[in-house]
Amino acid sequence: MGRTVEDVSRDQSASNAASGGLDVRLAAKITDSQDRTRKRRRTKSDTPQCLPTALASINPERLGASLLEKPVVSLDCEMVGISPRNISAVGRCSIVDYKGAVLFDEYIKPYGSISDYRTAWSGIRPYHLRGAVPYRDAIKTIKNILDGRIVVGHELTHDFRALGIFPPDCTRRDTARFKPLRALAGLGLNDTPSLRALSSRLLGRKIQCGPHCSVEDAQAALDIYKVVEHAWEQQLLSGNDLLFQDQFWPVDLVAGN
Repeated sequence: MGRTVEDVSRDQSASNAASGGLDVRLAAKITDSQDRTRKRRRTKSDTPQCLPTALASINPERLGASLLEKPVVSLDCEMVGISPRNISAVGRCSIVDYKGAVLFDEYIKPYGSISDYRTAWSGIRPYHLRGAVPYRDAIKTIKNILDGRIVVGHELTHDFRALGIFPPDCTRRDTARFKPLRALAGLGLNDTPSLRALSSRLLGRKIQCGPHCSVEDAQAALDIYKVVEHAWEQQLLSGNDLLFQDQFWPVDLVAGN
């Protein structure tokens, strides 16, 4: 019998905990949360498939290896508006692994009639969606990739709402919400920073100079997360707010105190 997604997820959590990449307490927390969610929602029709089978169309050799190395992926979506109220719907979704390699990058045909392609920001044009992957098919693949993994992104709530999926809070790493990043970038603590600003200040990388690219944005969010990865994970485990530690403030300001 093939290994299930749950088996792979548990092995990943155990492997990372043993190697020091992910504390065993956080691994257990993620696994328990996923198990409770599956028990509430599972039906005969949505029993998880074996991971390699479910993702066979997306370079399975690289995908299987990269996700087993570290259970962290980064996601970004580009939106279009659908009638009748120009509600945001996903028109493109990109997911990269911990090394930044692309696992999934597809234009997605949403339900409903498109009222605004939002091309100036999304880069999406009508021809991109004519042969796009149907929403239902895309979501099945996206869910399999995200299942049991830490998901990095910027303003993830918007992306998940458009996708119609809601991973447990303990698996989300939203670079728009982690305040030490704002301090480290020299931005206002009470203002939500743009991904562009964080990328420029923390990575020295210019992005979003024209229409957005979801692959580029997912990679930028991932690299921003890596800047504070250890401290972020330790804060989650300890429950201690790291915002006021010296490491997140300019050296001259700290010295002045």
